[in-house]
Amino acid sequence: MALVDPPVQRVSVAGSMREINPLEWDRCVGSDAALAGHAHLDMLEQSGTVTPETGFKARHVLVHDQTGRLVAAAPAWLKTHSNGELGIDLGLAMAHGRMSGPYYPKLQVEVPFVPNAGPRLLVNPAAGNREALRAQLIESLKDVARKEGASSVQITYALPEDVDAACGAGFLRRQSNGFMWRDKGYGDHDGFLAAMNRSGRHRACRDMKRAEALGVRYDVVKAADASPAFINRFHSLYRETYARHGLQPWLTEDYFRRFCTHFAGEAEFLVAREHGNWTAAFACLAVGGVYYAQHWVQEGERRDVMFGLYQFCLKRIFDLKVAVADFSPTGAHKTLRGITMEPNLHALWFADPQFGEIASRALDHRS
Repeated sequence: MALVDPPVQRVSVAGSMREINPLEWDRCVGSDAALAGHAHLDMLEQSGTVTPETGFKARHVLVHDQTGRLVAAAPAWLKTHSNGELGIDLGLAMAHGRMSGPYYPKLQVEVPFVPNAGPRLLVNPAAGNREALRAQLIESLKDVARKEGASSVQITYALPEDVDAACGAGFLRRQSNGFMWRDKGYGDHDGFLAAMNRSGRHRACRDMKRAEALGVRYDVVKAADASPAFINRFHSLYRETYARHGLQPWLTEDYFRRFCTHFAGEAEFLVAREHGNWTAAFACLAVGGVYYAQHWVQEGERRDVMFGLYQFCLKRIFDLKVAVADFSPTGAHKTLRGITMEPNLHALWFADPQFGEIASRALDHRS
């Protein structure tokens, strides 16, 4: 039963997830968005991944009703970089520096280093007027940005309703692409292959045959069964993979340990083994009806091993009877294997209104 709308009593800012009641936060998130849940955001902070030392200063915005109940929230950090955002604000930092002054810090509303769409403006569904609470969150985020001297508020990888609300309050809409797979009644992996065009089907079959010829075998390691040695090996390959592509490996080994503990029943690793040793893996999570194929690691550049693992991943999705899979934003090769591009949505607001006008024209031109 919906609660009667109480007048909002207080807006506050929390300096860490540990300052926030987990149950109240998760009521605002909902049951299908575990990546934005209290436990996951807390593990990002407590594992040393998201800290002031790594360029994140927590400024989570909380709205309470007059009874003290948390009715709306936004996971937000003052950031001194744009890492983990995959180019959402590409080019804006330099332009802002020339025209309006320092671009950093900026107030980022996100799930750090998890570029998958999800709720960002969190409102308890039992709290009554959700639109009014979402609007209050948006204005409160602007207030925090002004008080902290942030250049902007950036809400990234958000749901359409969050972006629509923000754009109605003066934010700019930004769009990028992600890679999604949706079951269109294929039945099984063979049905999926049969529905592909000839070249796509040939490519997928070739991927599997090449991996088999190399002696590659694929299997599943459930998070509950991942030993400390396994997690250490995974993180070692994670660091190696990122370094090979000139990127900073932000997620710590402790993050993956906590990830496996908390999501013991939902997370798993899809592993490629060669001659008894595993050399590549996906860290995956099945929650809220979506299979997230999130973190890819590999020993060296072995494209045949990687492409074979994609097909194994799709087979696994059919085994789990999941209708949607999120393969994250990077990797144009995915479209050649039946994983299609879909828009990711973001909303940007700049404290300097003149720069906001220029950014608006630039974003319109890009679109």
